[in-house]
Amino acid sequence: MKAITRLICLSALLAIASLAGESTLLQNGDFSRQTEGWSLGDGQKVSVDRDVPPGTAGQSLRIELVKDGGSSYGQIYQNVKAKPRTLYRLEGQTRSTKAGFAFLYLKLRREGHEVKRIGLPTKSQTNWAPTTFEIATDAADEIQVLCRWEQNASRGWLNQVGWFAGLRLVEVGAAPAPTPWTEGITQAAAIKPLAPPPLPLKATDADLYVTPTGAGQRDGSSWVHALPGNAPGVLQAAWDALAPGRTCRVGSGVYAGVSLAITTGGTASDKMKRLAGEDTGQDLPCFVGTWNPAKPEGGSTFVSLKDGVAHCAFEKLRLARYQFGVISTKGQHVGLRFRNLGLFEFRYGIFLCGLAYTDQPELASHDIEIADCQFIHFTKNAVRLQGGNYDVRLINCVADAGGKDWMKEAFHICYQLAGDSPRRQSNKDPKTWAGEHDILFINCVARNAIYSKARYWQGDGFCAENDVRNLAFINCSSFDNADGGWDVKARNVVYLNCASLRNKMNFRIWNHAFMYNCLSAYSVKHGGSWITAGLWSIGDVHAAHCTFHNNSSQQLAADKKGDAEAKIALQQCLVSCDGANAQDAKLFTDEARVTRASTSEWLGATGADLQYVAAATNNAWTGEPPDAFDSRRCGPAQGYHSSISAQWRSQSTDQLIRTARALLKHNGWEDFTNQAARVAHPPKR
Repeated sequence: MKAITRLICLSALLAIASLAGESTLLQNGDFSRQTEGWSLGDGQKVSVDRDVPPGTAGQSLRIELVKDGGSSYGQIYQNVKAKPRTLYRLEGQTRSTKAGFAFLYLKLRREGHEVKRIGLPTKSQTNWAPTTFEIATDAADEIQVLCRWEQNASRGWLNQVGWFAGLRLVEVGAAPAPTPWTEGITQAAAIKPLAPPPLPLKATDADLYVTPTGAGQRDGSSWVHALPGNAPGVLQAAWDALAPGRTCRVGSGVYAGVSLAITTGGTASDKMKRLAGEDTGQDLPCFVGTWNPAKPEGGSTFVSLKDGVAHCAFEKLRLARYQFGVISTKGQHVGLRFRNLGLFEFRYGIFLCGLAYTDQPELASHDIEIADCQFIHFTKNAVRLQGGNYDVRLINCVADAGGKDWMKEAFHICYQLAGDSPRRQSNKDPKTWAGEHDILFINCVARNAIYSKARYWQGDGFCAENDVRNLAFINCSSFDNADGGWDVKARNVVYLNCASLRNKMNFRIWNHAFMYNCLSAYSVKHGGSWITAGLWSIGDVHAAHCTFHNNSSQQLAADKKGDAEAKIALQQCLVSCDGANAQDAKLFTDEARVTRASTSEWLGATGADLQYVAAATNNAWTGEPPDAFDSRRCGPAQGYHSSISAQWRSQSTDQLIRTARALLKHNGWEDFTNQAARVAHPPKR
């Protein structure tokens, strides 16, 4: 796991006060002895002068760029001995003649080797600016503190000057406990492969038991005679020996470098083959692969599903540092179950290619459930479906892409339904793949996807291509993605009780969609080109009981692209801006493409205040307090309302699955709203 960091912008007064309290571990951090104690590369003009932050005395390090240094950074650095699992704080101030020229940087080292790089988010300004940055060392025993500067002449840095002053590194105390997967990654690095028992194992009609080191006779017949999971080939042999309807039970501990090729499965839904973790005293088992986020296109796979394998279940496992947690490239699977999986620091979590063609779409993988799973910190996708998968249920899943720290590759997307688009891009298969259909997302969260290394910043929460159809999103949320909270080109899509905040476009809907009790608020441009909007569409969108509030710069963008032209119909909705953000002087673009019925509007001084309970103080909202966006003036009669949300969230998973399937077979808008209202306002008995 990345080092725990916190960036705090302090006033100059607070920065000065902190200098007096604690002793610094840096030598000559005030540069009173010129550059003594610091290592400096050749090339630029380095000196010490009296330009210091206001209210302080002393000197600063001055860097003047006198020649082109190419694409690499210039730097002066110092190595400081540190304690593992300890929290340290770096303090300092920077200034430059051109903003962004100078910046502070940290590297963690262990036994003389670099283990992690950490660039501080804040760079120099034209006035002195203090910065404080806290870092946990994890297993590192040395911190390298670097003063860095840009030195590429072609980018306009020649003859610029930067200053560094008042650098201090202080020990704060014991670091917060590391996450379980960080501990697992650290422990896996020290695990040596064990000698395996005689392989292959004999076929068995009993469950098999596995622990990291094994026990007793090591035949897998019980926990006291468990197979050694850290012996090469043992877990694979255990799976291969299992009969349909039986389980390979994996005990607590860390397993290093294990991969499985699943060539055999069960025979029916009640005769599944299962790989299931069990807490035998030290939490659920943790499998650690060889993937390195610095080189995301390489590394190991935990589970590879071979052609057509069916009726398999993978449950209660923790996976870290795999390029693929699960991958299928040839598809045509039936009855797969992924339950209570935790995947951490990976490239793709679950990647399933259904691989059916448009002339036989029924052959694609189907009857798939992904439930109660966590996908934390990844460079591509948490879940990716392509090539026609259908009847897929994603339930109670959380995908946190990790934000800028995990921005390694383009198309940083939490949940991606790709359909035929990968084939179209590669042109390796002349036949058209089927697109995904009948996919249910229930109680799922997507957040923190970003890719800024392009003019148009990418990063979506939920994404679906234009050959995908029949999608239901119930009780889902999308937060803090650089592009779309939802970026959906699919046909026949329903959104019920969904919330989208702080994405560039909270809802980006290209085709036909129905919405009920949805919230879109505080859309924001994280960077790059194009507009922001609470709802952008070139499709046919009907929305009832929805709220669009304080989206910058537009609440609803009813757009036109070629022959496609938006038709947005609002019924019992709220569209508003309190005037506190950078809002255009209108709520709709283009208003002629938006029809409203029983819908209230508020634009600052124009219209009546909708009297939201706490919307103005909850631009960081992720669900609490639940009534923040309730309108006191309109109550549950108009807009998104917590009482309706509570009704949807009170339904059982089975009820929501049945409801979602029925809603996807709606007979038009009136039928859809009638069905939705029966859940939101159940008849009194």
